[in-house]
Amino acid sequence: LSQASAELVTLQFQTVDRTAQAGVDYRALSGTLQFQPGETEKFVTIELLTPPQASGKDFALRLSNLQNAQFLASEDIVVSLLANQAPVVASAPADRFAPIEEPLFFALPADTFSDANSSDGDQLAYSASLSDGSPLPAWLQFDPQTLSFTGTPPATALGSLAITVTATDSAQDQTTATFALMLVSNDGVATFSISGTPAVGN
Repeated sequence: LSQASAELVTLQFQTVDRTAQAGVDYRALSGTLQFQPGETEKFVTIELLTPPQASGKDFALRLSNLQNAQFLASEDIVVSLLANQAPVVASAPADRFAPIEEPLFFALPADTFSDANSSDGDQLAYSASLSDGSPLPAWLQFDPQTLSFTGTPPATALGSLAITVTATDSAQDQTTATFALMLVSNDGVATFSISGTPAVGN
C-alpha cells in the first residue's frame, strides 16, 4: 500500500500467464491478502521451476477485489524471469606444498567460487577429482561442505598432483578450478627423474 489505512484492507491475487507458462516456468498461485490497520506491505512467494526455460519470459500477478482502498496503477504486476547464470571462479586457488608421510590438512577459501543466483536461494554443490577426471588417490579425502582436503601421502606419492574442484549449481551448470598439490620429501626437497644422453664438450 502507498500509505497505511485505518481500516482492514483486503485484495485477491492470482498469477496469469504471459510469455511464461504455469507448470512449465512457475507454479500457479492465487489467494487473498489482508492488510491490518497500519500495515503497508505483504509478500507473496511464487515457486519458480528451476531452471527457467528461457530468459526474457514473464508472467503477471493480477490483483482484484480491493476493499477499503483503491488502485493507483495497473492491477497487473509483471514478473520477469531471468535465465540461470552458471557459477564462476572468483578467486583461483593457489598451489600447495605438503611433505610425504605426514598428515596434511588445507581448505580452499570460501570465496573461491561465486554464484550470481545465490540471492535467489541457489546453492552450490562441490566435488573433487584429479584434473584428468579420475578419482583422488585413496589417501586423500575431500569434504564438500568445507572445501577441505585431508590425508597422509605415502612415500610413493612423491611428486605433483593436479586437482580439480567442480562447483555445480541447482540448474546443473558447472565451473571448475584446478591447482597443484606438490608432495615433497620430509626435508622439503622434491625428487625429479631426468633421462637423456649428456652432451659431451670438445
